[in-house]
Amino acid sequence: MKISYLLLCSITVFVLNTTLMYAQPSKGGTPPSILYNVQNNLQLLDYSPNINLKSLMLQDSINEKQGYPLRGGLSVAVNGVGLDNGGTWTKLPDGRMMWQAMFHCNNAKAIGVVFDNFYIPEQAELYLYDINKSMIIGAFTSENNHPSMQFSTHILPGTTIVVEYVEPFNLVYQQVKPEQQTDPKISVFSLNNNLQEYTPKGSFKITELIYIYRDQIFLTQKI
Repeated sequence: MKISYLLLCSITVFVLNTTLMYAQPSKGGTPPSILYNVQNNLQLLDYSPNINLKSLMLQDSINEKQGYPLRGGLSVAVNGVGLDNGGTWTKLPDGRMMWQAMFHCNNAKAIGVVFDNFYIPEQAELYLYDINKSMIIGAFTSENNHPSMQFSTHILPGTTIVVEYVEPFNLVYQQVKPEQQTDPKISVFSLNNNLQEYTPKGSFKITELIYIYRDQIFLTQKI
């Protein structure tokens, strides 16, 4: 998959922290997919940048000797994946709705996520975790909303991460077909099937992945 990306020559320890200026403390907790052992076969969204890491790090070494700040990673553009575009919707056993998307970048030491149009309603939660579910950040909640509607996460180690969002089932905003209106409690889809015609109350678009290719960045980043 060919991905256009912006090589940020100024992604340094300082700039990485600036990128995360809207990241706020999380409340902790366990993603519902783990609580309910949901085994969705998520589509792998490959955003591996088309770069030569050996050449890139050689250039970094030359720049560092010339006094330039250490570059830690790249900004990889994402084509607006969000709650209404991409990902998989699932209805949980407790009645809540869960959206998941899995992102991958070859050879990444860590990955961060940048959101736009970011709004988490009351009682909704957002989590991110690595493929092994050994490192989890979240829950992010309505307390993490910002007037800019922008949000960025701390980085997670590894080449693959999952973004998981959950909200109460939103009957008011769901577009129900006439034949389904006799009993609004009936689920018209099941686990491991994409939800059809559901409009979430929350919103966000994932616009960038922060692709970290240096181990040294972990010396400055707390997860």
